[in-house]
Amino acid sequence: GKVLDDWKAEVLKKNEALAHADFFMEKIQEVGRVDAERARGMLHRRGIDDQKRWQMQKSYQELKRACGQRVPQFDETGMHVQDPRWQRVCC
Repeated sequence: GKVLDDWKAEVLKKNEALAHADFFMEKIQEVGRVDAERARGMLHRRGIDDQKRWQMQKSYQELKRACGQRVPQFDETGMHVQDPRWQRVCC
């Protein structure tokens, strides 16, 4: 959405955009972990269909790369794919 568009238009600096984008991605992922259809419906009501979501994911990955951070990977449903090495250590 707007944060990624503002970053691409150079309205927001990349680190500021990343902080906002990380926040929104975390909230979307939290809802998605509980109920993927609910998350999809929530996004759809905000005008974000699957194509727009895919574009936003690609922009988010570009932003992470531009900030020198690890680029997240997403599965076919749009959920963040956890690094199995981290899961073994953490949980």
